[in-house]
Amino acid sequence: MPEIPGESSRKIEAFCRDLALRHDLDAQTADELRGHLEDKILGYLSGEVKLTEEDALLLTAAHFGDAQKIAGLLGRWVPEPAELAPRQRRLRLAAAATALLMLLGLPACVLAIAGGFRLSLEAAGVFAVFEAGILLSVRADLLSRWQRLTAAGFLLPALGFLGLLLTAAIKESNLAAQPPSQALGLVAALVIGGASFIGHLLVLGLLVLPLRQSGESGIPDLLCMT
Repeated sequence: MPEIPGESSRKIEAFCRDLALRHDLDAQTADELRGHLEDKILGYLSGEVKLTEEDALLLTAAHFGDAQKIAGLLGRWVPEPAELAPRQRRLRLAAAATALLMLLGLPACVLAIAGGFRLSLEAAGVFAVFEAGILLSVRADLLSRWQRLTAAGFLLPALGFLGLLLTAAIKESNLAAQPPSQALGLVAALVIGGASFIGHLLVLGLLVLPLRQSGESGIPDLLCMT
């Protein structure tokens, strides 16, 4: 029966010793594990154990090292950032909350202040035009810098519009001289408008800030020893 080469034998021994420390294995269990690994390798070397498709894939990954980095160098695939899914969820949540404030909250404030339902609908239509950036931000591919920057650019008019509205409302507001319903509507408009302004800033930040790349290769420890 063929023997395992000395270098491979030392690697198996080091691997089993590391597993024993990680999982608090006793000496007998570690020896049994080493025996199983040695039997498997000898079976492969002698041809008694047939190489499966899964085995071939693992060996190929071990032979070429970190497949993600190589694919990135070849330009065929870029590793998906680990932060992509959480960033997408936060972006959608912020965009949905901001759109509700802008398209429902502010028109309701206009209705309370001006008392005209038609004027409230017209205000909602105007606000909807400025919410094009929110729609683009939800549909943008966060891996595409061009799409992210385009959506961010469409958010700027909404931020400028809200900034002007808030500035004018603060300067012209005189709550003491307003009827109770209008005064309440004006306070609500300031609060909702401010929250909407912050929401747009949050969406803008989620679009502009770069994604952190994942450094994990996913190759098992034993393969990394080769």
